[in-house]
Amino acid sequence: MRIIAHGVSLERTWPAWARECDELTVTEWGGLHREDRAFSTRGLQDDIVRWLEENFSGAVEARALYCTVCSRFFLPVYEAFPYAKGLVEAFPEAEITFMDPRGRLADLFTQLRGAKARTGSRWAWRARLLSLGVVGVVGTVARELRAYVAARPSFARLDELRRQRPSTPPKAWFGAIPDWYRINHQLLDAFAVDAAERDAPLGVLLAGSLTPGQVSETDLGIRKGGELWPGLGALRPLLEGCVVEQAVVPERPVAFLRALAKGVTGASTALARLSKTPVARLAGLDVDLSAHAWSVVTVATSEVMRATLAQRAAADLTRRMRFEGVHVVFGAAAAVGCAAADLELQRHGAITVDHPHGAISDLICAGLWGQSTLTCAWVTADARSARFSGRTVVQTGMPLRLRRGGRTGPIRRILVMSNYAHRDQEVRGCFPNEPLQEELLDIVPRLRALVGEELQFRWRPHPADLPHVLERTRALIGLDAVTVSRGSPLAEDADWADLIVTSQSTALIEVLFIGVPVFVHTVPDLRDLPLMDYLHPARQFWRAPEGARMIARFMERDALGPDRLAPEHRALVMLFGPTGEPVPMHEFFGGRATRALPGGVSGEPDRLVQSPKSYTHDGDEVPGSDERV
Repeated sequence: MRIIAHGVSLERTWPAWARECDELTVTEWGGLHREDRAFSTRGLQDDIVRWLEENFSGAVEARALYCTVCSRFFLPVYEAFPYAKGLVEAFPEAEITFMDPRGRLADLFTQLRGAKARTGSRWAWRARLLSLGVVGVVGTVARELRAYVAARPSFARLDELRRQRPSTPPKAWFGAIPDWYRINHQLLDAFAVDAAERDAPLGVLLAGSLTPGQVSETDLGIRKGGELWPGLGALRPLLEGCVVEQAVVPERPVAFLRALAKGVTGASTALARLSKTPVARLAGLDVDLSAHAWSVVTVATSEVMRATLAQRAAADLTRRMRFEGVHVVFGAAAAVGCAAADLELQRHGAITVDHPHGAISDLICAGLWGQSTLTCAWVTADARSARFSGRTVVQTGMPLRLRRGGRTGPIRRILVMSNYAHRDQEVRGCFPNEPLQEELLDIVPRLRALVGEELQFRWRPHPADLPHVLERTRALIGLDAVTVSRGSPLAEDADWADLIVTSQSTALIEVLFIGVPVFVHTVPDLRDLPLMDYLHPARQFWRAPEGARMIARFMERDALGPDRLAPEHRALVMLFGPTGEPVPMHEFFGGRATRALPGGVSGEPDRLVQSPKSYTHDGDEVPGSDERV
């Protein structure tokens, strides 16, 4: 018997009977999948666009909904599709039993083996969707009315800024989510604040929401405080020198009510089309949406309304200001409000730029890119994934917040960074990545046993990690003496550390610049994918004993040697090109463009691996120049 499951090779996940079973093999899902999802799901991406056009064209700009339908109900298809293919190819004749026989993976596997999909009754779907649709429309209208009233302080502040705005029109705009600092901070640091301090005025376009307060990282439906536009951070004191506008909702009451009515009409049209069948035909497979009825209704009502209001607000703005040839840079272009405004501005000549939050994410590379004129990517792997979909891609770099010269003394302080308890990873009350978090943190007692009790540890979870899941791991592993850092700047924690142990995340890319060794807990689902090529094998581990021995050996043999940071330097070259340095965003928009990648690619793309000229690490010679693998 073979068990294939997420985290199944960790003994901490085994039930008692598994330890006594001699005829048992365990396999991680990563053993069945060797291709970035951007490539393996390319047919799905095209068909989702087609499905959107069929159901939403005329009701709203269908492309504005692409990322929200991916995240709300097509994401399980993205996740399961490569593994279903892997199962069929690896075990064409085996008897396979699924723990969830009605789940997405079982359904896709069954169809790939040639069987017909099970789908819900069309009449039951129609009755359910339309009845839920009435509730969705009423709730959406009520919510937007409340949001319009709550936005009055924002309208008043906008009027003040308009009266004192600079006379020179901006050449570049920053599209910001005013109530969510973390989603903005990379572009604030890399582009907006610097641009606002220059002679030419910066345009600031508020998108998404105008309600005062800061969204909660652990629950996006909750707001903290009543502060106005806290998501703009260090840009707020500079707003008097900027041109500030919004593309959230029409400000005049009559225009708002007209847009609201148009949104209701669009929602009704979309619901009528969607109610015809619960089946979406994607990549030649029937995807039954019956289990996602409320999510479908949410897109057809709430998201259609949000897109309609944003489009109307952007249209009002284009009547007041000229956007021909102007750059508008969004940090969250995939969000519905930003996407609708983006498309409207493009119609009036704007060059819109999608500069996504973060880097090196297999699912984001697969399906959550925006619809802007240009797609920007931090690193080579993401640029390769984005251009495969036919987008025009520019590798523009990232904010360098953590620059430091490095340390040469003994290693005493170790920072552990994790993101395994994120609010979005909850599945029916459980957290599939919780055992991974336990495995990563288990490195703390193991390192103390191998190296000595004098080591100091600090644990930095992701800001959106849920506290009760963190506490379970803390109690299980025995981390009472470990400081948990929540709410402190990443730069502060990174500056404290002599060595960093981290899960795969955007923060990993950032800490490569600070001049300390970085060891990465790489899960099997990612380890052999091309997007992970930048990590040297000597810096990756899966099980805690393996990682503890690797780090202890490094501390004993290499921590003070001349090549101690060679794997980090190699990673930076593979991520950013021969210099190992990202070109700052403000330099790109100031006229010095970074290396542009072609927008359209036909056929199977090459995996481009960029290596430094040469270096030696643990006796391994790495070839120089660019090589295609």
